[in-house]
Amino acid sequence: MEARNVTLPMRFLALTLLTLILRTGVAQDVVVGINPNNLAVFKPGWYATAGYSHAVINNRKLIRADYRPGLVGGIAYYASPWVRVTGDFIYHFPHSGNYALDDVHAYNIDLNTNLVMRAGESNTYFRAIFGASYLNWRGTYVGPNLNDNSKYYFGMVLRQQWIAANIGCGFTQALKGPFVVYGDFKLRFTSENGDLLSISDTSFQLGLQYKLSSFVSEEKQKARAKRKTNSGMPGRTYKWLKKR
Repeated sequence: MEARNVTLPMRFLALTLLTLILRTGVAQDVVVGINPNNLAVFKPGWYATAGYSHAVINNRKLIRADYRPGLVGGIAYYASPWVRVTGDFIYHFPHSGNYALDDVHAYNIDLNTNLVMRAGESNTYFRAIFGASYLNWRGTYVGPNLNDNSKYYFGMVLRQQWIAANIGCGFTQALKGPFVVYGDFKLRFTSENGDLLSISDTSFQLGLQYKLSSFVSEEKQKARAKRKTNSGMPGRTYKWLKKR
């Protein structure tokens, strides 16, 4: 009898949850609070990117959690409401590494795909980031604290170049006009000399994106759109037929 009393409420709870799930699937826009009629029409576009980088560079040689500043420049293409493609060049300022390294120079080139999710009807978007990165790094050996230091001598220039996999997350917040604020957190994974795959870099980025189509005036944009809609075959010249 006691088992039966417990089973009935559980069945009722399961039925209630199933009903809510079905209603959510049928009318998701109502449950989430999104009105499709209020959403702006998406237009693909190119954006120029500039920002600040705060990153651990080359974990295999430098001290972990030793973050260094840098500058970011790049470009982003908003391909669809759900997908964006970004390319970044990250320049890390010259610095000293751990006690064994000095005059460290490095830069990254990233190419990433971004899967985008909008937060309701706001101008805030969350992104899942994955892609590839190229690292170019060099530093000067000045001390005995590296592993296998018998391989190195004072003043020796150490160089590393590798291709890494990027995984991360981020956000964008559209501002008034052509500007967008963005923030990224990325982990870069690679292996060296056939060893295990591990984290090579950790990076935080914060910056602005500027919509490049804003350079073209609204009048020119409307004129181009009008020419496309008035002609079934863009670029074709139409003439009046001669009267017979």
